[in-house]
Amino acid sequence: MGVDLTVTPWLYPGRWPTRSGTLTSEGWFPGDLALAEVGLDGGRRPVVAVGSNASPGVMQIKLRQHGVSETVPFVRACVPDVGTAFTAHVSPRGYIAAAPVRRAGAEASMWVSFLDDDQLAVIDETEVPNYTREHVPDPLTLFTGEVLHGYDVYRSAWGLIPELPFARRQHAVLTHLRSRCVVPSLPEGDAETVVRAMWTDRDLADRVSGELHALAVVDGY
Repeated sequence: MGVDLTVTPWLYPGRWPTRSGTLTSEGWFPGDLALAEVGLDGGRRPVVAVGSNASPGVMQIKLRQHGVSETVPFVRACVPDVGTAFTAHVSPRGYIAAAPVRRAGAEASMWVSFLDDDQLAVIDETEVPNYTREHVPDPLTLFTGEVLHGYDVYRSAWGLIPELPFARRQHAVLTHLRSRCVVPSLPEGDAETVVRAMWTDRDLADRVSGELHALAVVDGY
């Protein structure tokens, strides 16, 4: 799993799985067997992740720091009418984070984590005030073929950066901003340099956030 965004936030969003599996306190276990052992029952809430919450390593750190169970199934799913965009705001650790966007006709392949009540409370706490959790009543189809009728998603509280196609790395996000948007306070440099600067200088981060707020578009929810 190997990426700690509390130490190296320029590596956002961390490492995503290559296949479905289960996170536990002892590590990441890919495969259907682990999922069957945990059980996808009514006691867990499906949450669609578009950014670092799709990284088992990131989720493990959040849950461990708050002293709750680290056992979380992650399942690949086809999620209709949803795409990935970026929030018009600088995160507390200096990166620009992903956020969902309603996009009619899209069929995105995304990660779904199944969280119990204690885990959900922890993730809620880590997401406020920059995100709000919302229930979406639409169906989604797990890689197993099972259809779930409804899921939760974390929406940006600040709106979205317009016309920014999804990219896994901060370098691509910053390149887009410099080439297509007016964000005069955005520092020059590579992703590590820029994220470090906005992480350690809150006045700078607030200026960049204000300029992004002025550009923001709605997410369609």
